[in-house]
Order: sequence, then structure tokens, then C-alpha cells
Amino acid sequence: MKSKVLVAVFTVMVMSALAIGTVFAQWAALTNSKYAVTTNWHGIEVPMGESVTVWAGTRDQLVTEVEFIWHNPDGGDEWHETVPATGPITTPNVPTGAPSEIDDWANEHWGIDVWYASDTRVPYLPGDWGVQAMFLNDGHIKGEGIVAIRATSLNAVPETPWGPIAISVAFLVALGFFVFRKRSISLPRAWT
Repeated sequence: MKSKVLVAVFTVMVMSALAIGTVFAQWAALTNSKYAVTTNWHGIEVPMGESVTVWAGTRDQLVTEVEFIWHNPDGGDEWHETVPATGPITTPNVPTGAPSEIDDWANEHWGIDVWYASDTRVPYLPGDWGVQAMFLNDGHIKGEGIVAIRATSLNAVPETPWGPIAISVAFLVALGFFVFRKRSISLPRAWT
């Protein structure tokens, strides 16, 4: 009986860890296309008041600047910032402060020239934020019939120090209730 409960708990924990660990790497788009964008919080909820840096990268040497357009959770444009593209920086080198997603990609793809731009903001509203990066050449959208725009999103959440503790306690209470309840009722033989 106890071993079945322990196996169930262990299975749930392993599946949760796998689900958390399989976040799509947005920077990998740079391998097959010439443009990529990601954040320093990619795949992780952003606590309110924390700064978010959006990183744009391109293998296109004609890109001179990147325009970042931040969309708030209500869908409105919040900030517009045009930043010069710097580079080239040849992999495995990356700019100072680049997130591990960029560093990991650069270490797997040596000898590629990449131009970078970044913009940092502090989301002040909870909810889903979106950021578009428009790759420009002297103020014009880059591309020969192709619009060079990439987007990323993030979720800003109110920070509560009791959140993780409350979730853990609720999980343990539910597990204890399940074990107590299972012992107090007789289940059909096929269920035990």
C-alpha cells in the first residue's frame, strides 16, 4: 500500500520535472533562419518589479538596428525602443549578460557571426506581455519580400513569498487526506 503511494508520488514529481525542463529554446531559431529573439526569463514567470531583458540576434549583416515593441497584458503598445545592432560577435563568444539560452546555442554552433541588440524594461502589470523585435536596415524593415519580425512573450506575476510554501502544504495535506481516506474505506479487490 505504502509503496504504491510512494510510486505514485514519485511518478508525479518526475513528470512535473520533465514538463518544467522541456521549455522550447527560442534562440535555436537562429540556426535555420537569420533572426531570433528571447528573454532572460524565457519559460519562467517574472515576479513583479523584476527587470526583463529582451535579446534579439541576427546572422544578417545588413541589419543595423532593432526596434523593440512591448505590448502590455491589455494588448496596448507600452514601449517602443530602437537599439543599434552591435557585432559581429563570432560564436562561441556572446555579449556580456546574455542569458544561458544564447550561451548554450553559441557553444554548440562555433564560427557564426551574430549581431545583437537588447532592451530592458520592468513590467508593472500582472499578465501576459508580448515583445516584438523588428530587424531594420536604416529604419526600414529588413528583407526582400520577407518581413523580419520575431516575437516573444512573458508572464508577469505578483510575487508572494508564501506562494511556494502554500502550494507545498496544500499538496502534502491532499496527499495525507488521500492516504487516510484510502485506509478508512474498503475498496473493491481490483482497486487494491
